[in-house]
Amino acid sequence: MLKKTCVFYISIILLIAAAGIFTDARRASKPSYYFWTSKGSIIKIKPKYGRQLMPDRPLSSKTTGKLLLFSNSPETLYDEKLPALIYRSEAKGKFRVLLHHQNKLGYDAYLNLIFTNSSDKAKTLHIGKSSNCKFDSAGNPAYSSETISSDPAIAGRNAFIKWLTEESPEEGTKSILPGERAVISFFFKNGCTLSSMTDFRIKDSDGKDASLSAEICASKTPKDMDGLDIASMKSIPDPVSMSGDSSRIRGMFDYTELEASFTYRMSEISYCEIGSAVDGIYSFSNPGEYRESLPSEELYSQKNSGNFGVCYEMNLKIINDLDTESNAVIMASAAGGRSLVILKDLSKENTSGYDNIYFPDTVLSSSYGMHDAWIFDIIKIEKGGKAEKKYIYTLPCGCNSPIRFYAIASPRLNDLIITSQK
Repeated sequence: MLKKTCVFYISIILLIAAAGIFTDARRASKPSYYFWTSKGSIIKIKPKYGRQLMPDRPLSSKTTGKLLLFSNSPETLYDEKLPALIYRSEAKGKFRVLLHHQNKLGYDAYLNLIFTNSSDKAKTLHIGKSSNCKFDSAGNPAYSSETISSDPAIAGRNAFIKWLTEESPEEGTKSILPGERAVISFFFKNGCTLSSMTDFRIKDSDGKDASLSAEICASKTPKDMDGLDIASMKSIPDPVSMSGDSSRIRGMFDYTELEASFTYRMSEISYCEIGSAVDGIYSFSNPGEYRESLPSEELYSQKNSGNFGVCYEMNLKIINDLDTESNAVIMASAAGGRSLVILKDLSKENTSGYDNIYFPDTVLSSSYGMHDAWIFDIIKIEKGGKAEKKYIYTLPCGCNSPIRFYAIASPRLNDLIITSQK
């Protein structure tokens, strides 16, 4: 009898304990914005907060900067006979070169960035801020393979992060005599994507801005470039999609920077979308965000949808129009498809190379209507007060969707989100 009584009471105790655990679990699952308002958290935005219901905050933008030579078409090389010319242009003065190509040739190869001096005067090529390219002590171009990855989006992200961390690059130079070339050869590993972002400048002997012809060639070895008659080569044709549009972009654009300003009021759930489609049903482009490519004999005029290689300097103004002090939670979200986010906070002093650069540990993946959003900043603002922040952002190559930036007061987070994860 005593044994049965003990078993009975033990069973009652276990049931009470289980009920307590269940109650605690229900309490833990109850929404609480205090749990979610931490940097680095990834949250799920409710489906009802789609583009139709959210008040958009368009950028007020202006373009600045230098020329952008963008080579991403064909993005993937399959059965081209090497050596093959991918892109030809003229580089002048200050310019940026963005390369993003995937090797599906079935063997290792090289991508070669070639500058040719066809004039009768010597020119000097300067390498400035770069993700993976420098001149070595002998004046020969050297490169890093850190921006090569089997994942195109990761290759693009690594290239931009490397480019961002170069605060004061040691500028390398190389003199190019009349009739000579400077060739920068990048190892192009089979099955991988190479992404590269480098700022250059060309000067003449008087120190004035000058020009050189620029070509991008794929080859089996760097030596294949020796004596190659590049001028007579024709570029690989642009791949064409079923809709008749070029599936990727190559061309020259007259800007590498965008200054963008927008304002959030904390009484609203607000967002600003950057890098949406140039046209079509998903187009949500901001005024001045896209510009036509410069005229070319080989290429038709086009727009760089997503502005790859263009850095947005975003000036964010937040106004607390609530009746109490509150935190403004600033988030970035992939508006569709698969995407990565990298931002540099110019309002925060950089001391270690990475302490003012924010990026999530994972790829944000979503579809229209429900989004993963990543909290990258939280700002406390007094009642009636305001705050201003400045960030640098770009959409890395390999990503195929725009980025939507949200700002919301922490007391309203439960109106917006479903759940969160660390």
